[in-house]
Amino acid sequence: MQTIEHSVIIQKPVTTVFSFIEDLSRRPEWEVGVLETSLVSGNSYGEGATIQIISSVMGKRIETTAEVVQFVPNQIVSCKAMAPFPHVVENLYEDLGGGQTRFTRRATGDPDAATGIFKFGKSFLMNALSRQLKQTCESAKKVLENQPT
Repeated sequence: MQTIEHSVIIQKPVTTVFSFIEDLSRRPEWEVGVLETSLVSGNSYGEGATIQIISSVMGKRIETTAEVVQFVPNQIVSCKAMAPFPHVVENLYEDLGGGQTRFTRRATGDPDAATGIFKFGKSFLMNALSRQLKQTCESAKKVLENQPT
């Protein structure tokens, strides 16, 4: 298993950051490569729900189904998926006070279990995912901080 993570400090209150980032309909606005997200099962987006993420990774359209395994408002959301390899993505929220939030995105996965085009070039894949994770955090910061208060 390998873990990559990136954090940014966003000049918005934790409730605003959490509400925006965890709004599935807004994911394409800030998450690099995401084209569409939807709730597949469950009455609402929360622990036990299943979501579908359609994204473009290294120029290839990928459909991933993920289970929400942890959902604590304004603190953490953790989703587990099996494609393109087994992985868990966590969004962590830390209230820094004064209207600031530390947003951390952490991905832990097993690239050795990758399938399809992703099974070749594990180090290339992990480097690409690390760059994408950083870009995603920076994009969330930019989008949120440019929204009116």
